[in-house]
Amino acid sequence: MPVCWRCPGCQEDTCHTDYINPREPVSCARCEAVYDRNEVLCVVCDSPSPLSRTDTIHFLCLTCGNRQTLWSESA
Repeated sequence: MPVCWRCPGCQEDTCHTDYINPREPVSCARCEAVYDRNEVLCVVCDSPSPLSRTDTIHFLCLTCGNRQTLWSESA
């Protein structure tokens, strides 16, 4: 299951199927803009910084509670 976030620039959702390093920026699949993790938006409520990690594979939006789990071969 991928972890998804909404691009603040083009408003498209981008999903990652591989491990997301919390110290590295992420890039939009559509417009290819690069963002820090605290700049991207939640796919449910559009709140900033939805990729707060609860552990190595669980990600949580602190505003709406949207929880995502990364299941991949590299997680």
